[in-house]
Amino acid sequence: MAQWGGNDALDLNRVGLYAFQTLFKFILTDIYPMLSAYILIEAEAGKERSILEALNANENVVDVSIVYGQYDIIAKIVLTEGDELPKFMMDLIRPIEGIRGTSTLLSAFDPSRP
Repeated sequence: MAQWGGNDALDLNRVGLYAFQTLFKFILTDIYPMLSAYILIEAEAGKERSILEALNANENVVDVSIVYGQYDIIAKIVLTEGDELPKFMMDLIRPIEGIRGTSTLLSAFDPSRP
């Protein structure tokens, strides 16, 4: 018969810690996202729809619209960690074909988020 704390036994402390970490991660990532931002995008003429479709395919993009004015597209993103923003922009947004430039606005207060 296995004893508590042995290699083959169920270690309740580790199980409890794992359950707490899993619940904590769920609360932070699904209920209380840490960062929302708006990305203003300058697009090459005629590439707006393909850029919009590429942005819609990303789970961190919660809203995207083609607009008139200085910018061609505006996208709202939500990230779980603020330090994810540079990697998100450089690896996922900037490489989209047809994007000429971006400007990012961080939300100071977002009433749509709890």
